[in-house]
Amino acid sequence: MNELEKPIGTAEQPRLTAGSVVIKQVTIGPPKEGSKAKIVTLHCQHPDKEELVKFTNMKVKKVQGNNETISKDGIWYREDKDGNLDKRCNAAELLRFYQKKTLKELENSTVITELDASGYLAVKVY
Repeated sequence: MNELEKPIGTAEQPRLTAGSVVIKQVTIGPPKEGSKAKIVTLHCQHPDKEELVKFTNMKVKKVQGNNETISKDGIWYREDKDGNLDKRCNAAELLRFYQKKTLKELENSTVITELDASGYLAVKVY
């Protein structure tokens, strides 16, 4: 059947459950167009899936005065003027939360995932 003539399906796509995953590999990709920051990808073993699941987003809590918001953002990697990981970028926030000194130390460690508003998983960092 021609793709243009296919009706909307009714089959439900299986969704991965939130919970603990084990990071098997960490990679850093090139910056997206118009950005200087690179994106970190966590290649994780999820209990509901045989192949590795890639995470490039994290959920963070922002506090401004008495206001707390939880938002999803990319795991951005940026270097400071000394060539080290910028202490203000999201990758550094992820490391501080999971008490690791380098991204390499994340490999073979466990992180928690949580569903976002659209039902997709992101790494929990709060």
